[in-house]
Amino acid sequence: MNRPVRTRMPGAVGRAGERPALTRFKVAAELSAHTGNSLSSSCEGYTALVTGAYRLIENEAVKPEAIAEAGFQATAKIARQSRLLLALEDTTTLGYKHAVRSELGDLGGPEGSKTRGFHVHSVFLVDADTERSIGLIDQERWVREDVQRGKKNQRRQLPYEGKESFKWQRASENTEQRMGGKMPDIISVCDREADIYEYMHYKLDNRQRFVVRATQNRILVDGELLLFDSLAQTEVLGKYTRLL
Repeated sequence: MNRPVRTRMPGAVGRAGERPALTRFKVAAELSAHTGNSLSSSCEGYTALVTGAYRLIENEAVKPEAIAEAGFQATAKIARQSRLLLALEDTTTLGYKHAVRSELGDLGGPEGSKTRGFHVHSVFLVDADTERSIGLIDQERWVREDVQRGKKNQRRQLPYEGKESFKWQRASENTEQRMGGKMPDIISVCDREADIYEYMHYKLDNRQRFVVRATQNRILVDGELLLFDSLAQTEVLGKYTRLL
């Protein structure tokens, strides 16, 4: 049974008289100032902060999706001030070797690997004019079950909506839901993993702008040449450089 949300978490006070909400803001500030560090090392010297943070994390009534959504909405509010936005998308893996790995999923690689973890697909907004980083507008996390290992051919038989690659369309749907009428000013920028017919068909049908790095030498509907041959003969109209 879920525990009710506490309005005051035991151990979540800092100095005498401080309210729990103020302490949680301090936890967020410490984590932001020590990117990549563990919770305990980020809040070193503040035992009450660490205790309160762990109580928050362990509270079953506190949903990570709700915390993430608050961040996405904050990003959306700031992003609406930009004339043109780039939505940079990519998938990565987060691997762990300590005790918690037994609760996580298969990351591929050699069989018997002690590293397990989960996959993360993120959409990060950047102001196209100023190159200012704005923030995450969407992020999906999932684990692969061990039974999926070595069954790539079987996964190909799944309907499009049931495939892992549907993440690209789902990310666009989530982004549009949060950005609303600002969507025409957003260009999705994806690597070759997004060179999927159904995904590009969705983007075109919904009049969404996108750039996908091609990996398939596709047949073109308006000519005899294949995609790569046609591009090789096409005049370069412009370039855009993004320094990372």
